[in-house]
Amino acid sequence: MLDDLLVLVNMMAEWSHSSQPVIIHAITLSPHKTLIGLIGTFRPREIGFSLHPDYWGKGCATEAVKAFCRWYLGTYRGQVLFAKVDRGNERSVRCLTRSGFSPAKEVELAGDEAYAKDRERETWLLRVG
Repeated sequence: MLDDLLVLVNMMAEWSHSSQPVIIHAITLSPHKTLIGLIGTFRPREIGFSLHPDYWGKGCATEAVKAFCRWYLGTYRGQVLFAKVDRGNERSVRCLTRSGFSPAKEVELAGDEAYAKDRERETWLLRVG
């Protein structure tokens, strides 16, 4: 997880835009605020998360994704969040589905340059409204 954090901090300077912020939050476990993961927009509007394997399958990622999306969309109105996921990563796919994301359609992919990057992974959108 420390390696993930170091990579993300280095990327922030490259991708930071005032209208499309790059944000990293800690995922912590109460009551002691134990760090169990990271969540944020690691590239503008692209949500990503990393969770320590000891906490996989316990609903922590879904809870964090839902909370982050509520906060982000309330703070940055008009932004559309998306996620990239490996098709074989069933847990991340379930997490995104439970959090309101669904696979992007080809017409949506063609309409936004950011979605088209990294075509090896599937693009999922959180549609609001």
